[in-house]
Amino acid sequence: MAVARHFICVSKTERADEYIAHLKNNTFKKLQTIQGFIKASILKRDVENGVEFLIATEWENTEAIKKFAGDDYEIAVVPQIVKDIMIYYDERVRHYEIISRLIDFTIFNKFEVIADLKKIHQFKNNFMGHIYAEIELINGNDLALAMQKIIGEEEVKRMRVSALVDTGAIMLCINENIQEQLQLPIMETRKAQLANGAIVECEVVGFVEVRFKNRATTCRAMVLPGDSEPLLGAIPLEDMDVLIDPQRQELIVNPDHPYFAQMKIK
Repeated sequence: MAVARHFICVSKTERADEYIAHLKNNTFKKLQTIQGFIKASILKRDVENGVEFLIATEWENTEAIKKFAGDDYEIAVVPQIVKDIMIYYDERVRHYEIISRLIDFTIFNKFEVIADLKKIHQFKNNFMGHIYAEIELINGNDLALAMQKIIGEEEVKRMRVSALVDTGAIMLCINENIQEQLQLPIMETRKAQLANGAIVECEVVGFVEVRFKNRATTCRAMVLPGDSEPLLGAIPLEDMDVLIDPQRQELIVNPDHPYFAQMKIK
């Protein structure tokens, strides 16, 4: 279960900006290299004797937190440079199991959101939680052969998968296990940056038909290592004219065009 880690401190008013810069340029860059780290935010408010901060991070589990904080992960990680900025800081942090991410913007009534590690176009995935879609993947070359009556419909390789809807990814991404089932032709190889920052060389295969509800698109796919999580990226999402419903936290057909996809030309 995902875990939230909360650290509260009060900085000297004149050094508040210095603390924010330290978090962005040092702490957060380190967090982005840790497998299992999800996101981090800086929240602040003015108080009588300084500026109060709440540093909220989210992690896949406590084992991931230990990679940052050590075995006794409830002890706050406060370097000397930060101690010099502070009037007060938690010596032990608070951890919470994340039960739900239903949006409640009242949590921001007293705090100003200063920074989030993820890009704005990834806001839905990170703030509301991961959103998955049940899609069907079909070998596009097999479909073409079936249309020409060269092979039968039963010979068309296809499978249903649960894919993470990731507007931060550009392409459809499958894994090696899916590629083994679909046997898509390799078109080229490309370098890709994984969520942990690692650069890997991946095969690009095609063509694959993606079907979701009454939508379909044909595209190429990047093959991620092993059993990596399949990703439904921006290109197939845009082409199918589907979007994330923030209330239901699910992928839906664009309600403005319920019966057919409408593409943007400009």
